[in-house]
Amino acid sequence: MMTKFDFNTALYFLGAGASCDAGMPTAIQLEARIREAIKGQPLTVAIYDFVKGSIETHIKEYGYYGESRGTLDIEDIIAGIRSLSMLSKSLTLPFFSLNVEELWHIIITTHGYNKHYYERFDSPPTKVQFIENCVRQALESIHTCLIDILRTTNIEKLQYLLPLLNKGLIAPLDIFTLNFDDTIESLVDTRPELKKIFTDGFKEYTDTSMLFPSSRNIPGAFSRHHNCYIYQDNWSDSASRINLYKEHGSIDYCYIGREIIKIREKNYPPYPSLLGTPKSFQKGNYSPHVIFGKADKLRLEGLHLLHKLRESLESKNYVCVVGYSFRDSHINIHLEEWLINNKNAVLCIVTPDIRSALTSLRNGAFKLQASISATQRIFLIESTFANLTASRAFQNGIVLLKNGSKWLTIDSLQLVV
Repeated sequence: MMTKFDFNTALYFLGAGASCDAGMPTAIQLEARIREAIKGQPLTVAIYDFVKGSIETHIKEYGYYGESRGTLDIEDIIAGIRSLSMLSKSLTLPFFSLNVEELWHIIITTHGYNKHYYERFDSPPTKVQFIENCVRQALESIHTCLIDILRTTNIEKLQYLLPLLNKGLIAPLDIFTLNFDDTIESLVDTRPELKKIFTDGFKEYTDTSMLFPSSRNIPGAFSRHHNCYIYQDNWSDSASRINLYKEHGSIDYCYIGREIIKIREKNYPPYPSLLGTPKSFQKGNYSPHVIFGKADKLRLEGLHLLHKLRESLESKNYVCVVGYSFRDSHINIHLEEWLINNKNAVLCIVTPDIRSALTSLRNGAFKLQASISATQRIFLIESTFANLTASRAFQNGIVLLKNGSKWLTIDSLQLVV
């Protein structure tokens, strides 16, 4: 008994493992890379280590927030740091008083200022504001490192993505990704035939001084950028269209006021402060649009992209998941519902580490026990994404998967000619 899978019409869902062949780190590796990158910044290191240590202590004593997520990664740490940058807005601030005092002493010790300097911040509200400012500085440093690490520098390493993108020339192609890197966009930029059928929901603006009137008198600000785009839900239903949905934002997305902006310029610094712009423009008006933690993921724009995922799933019988660890319950629930409700649905999971994927599935990443038929339509292919896209099976498109054999290799995929 064989099950058909069509790579040509499948929805693709990409996790960090899908970018490893381009030289990008996994979520676990990214944590180590960022910690190494900030080691020359004592204040950032102090705040980073404080948050990481606090989370590790919590996990050791109480478990991982009731979920089975495994190893601590950069997403957890940055989400924790972000929460500290909004202490004054937290209704639960009284419950964090001990942590505030501990962090306060860590910061003043790191700064090394004399005692009289800190007497100005002795009241709790002022102390919290000072902590928030220090934490925001640390976040800027971490985000800058994140962008440097995840920015594409070698186009040749991206060629393994070309067989995937070329499928958009055959049929409409929906790619959903949790990754912040710009691998797909960078490759599309080099291919005119792909660029004209590619969309990620943004509309290009050539005169950014009209988009940002306040930037006209700011030397070196946004008016000098000619590759600037504004998010306008600019999707198309036309045939042969490549639709990229970046569920968790991107290193080249940012907020300007309430707008989400994309700037495709390689030397663009992540913060206006690095452009020498006035503080009045910097303060509270600009932040990178990269999403960490459940609170951010379920904000309005995050919910909108989740709705796009659900819409696309409703029209698909095949989903190819690549390099995803099934750690996001808000994503998993949509895949679960699709498998249970669509009796023709087939889920193909591509990973070089089958044992880890099986552990994720068995530990509750999917809750399909109520539907035996749904679990029988999940197949795992042991492969890197680069090896899969280079294979005849992928490029041919339609393959047969052997039922009862969930652990597959590329060679075991039977072509349908």
